[in-house]
Amino acid sequence: MSAVALLGRPLLICAVLLAVILPVGALLVWGRVRGPLGVRVAQRLSLIASAQALAVVAMFLGVNDQFEFYTSWQDLLGNPPPPAAI
Repeated sequence: MSAVALLGRPLLICAVLLAVILPVGALLVWGRVRGPLGVRVAQRLSLIASAQALAVVAMFLGVNDQFEFYTSWQDLLGNPPPPAAI
């Protein structure tokens, strides 16, 4: 089983689609949020924050796909590659 490539188009397309779908979904459920005022405010703020965070992630993936700042997940997470055998 292979992992999702950081520079792959499938990850970028998935992130962009989710970045478009999540705000639309937030608009659809905006008026259906129930509970006391504090709970409604918290739920709506989390809808906005998650949509914005996903948009930033999609933008990061697009820029990284274009300029290849990080070429692998290990490079992104700071894990050094295993030492080469001599």
